[in-house]
Amino acid sequence: MIRHIVENSEIRLREIEVEDLEFIRQLRNHDDIRKYFINQAIITEEQQRKWFLSYEQSTTDIMFVIEEKNNDNRRVGTLALCNVDMGRNFGELGRGMIGKEGRGNNYYKKAMTMLCHYGIQVLGMKTLYGEILEFNAVPLKVVPTIGFDFTGKKDDLVLIELNIERFYEWNEAFLADVTTGGKEA
Repeated sequence: MIRHIVENSEIRLREIEVEDLEFIRQLRNHDDIRKYFINQAIITEEQQRKWFLSYEQSTTDIMFVIEEKNNDNRRVGTLALCNVDMGRNFGELGRGMIGKEGRGNNYYKKAMTMLCHYGIQVLGMKTLYGEILEFNAVPLKVVPTIGFDFTGKKDDLVLIELNIERFYEWNEAFLADVTTGGKEA
């Protein structure tokens, strides 16, 4: 099995491994992060383990850990492509979390930009979309600067979709430093 990797000179998005489960669970359960998830329940170790077993069998999700390359590859967050439909060439961006140690470095914007590029160039996605809780200010501020359009509302969710032409026009210089690939797991 190939583990997906996207990186630039500053950060790496590396597909999650079993060794990342406790980091992800602790991050996901933190009050400052959990409040921005639709399901705000505390996740137990057993639930996390069961989720990972399911994830390992999934053909529709790719979840990444965000690592600081200049800081011994310290894990600072996560981001995922979910509900990937290769037949219809679309996927949903989600599970974005940046821990306190990674905040203030624009990692969310950088990782989101890198993941969109990966989805388009490597996976052939023609549509990338997402849902953001209407009170989650950071992504609502960041996604339009990457090239996303606000496309509507569903209950307390703001719907977004990437304008691919604008995305490449606005992010060309940043993406020149991005490489994609994989490694055998």
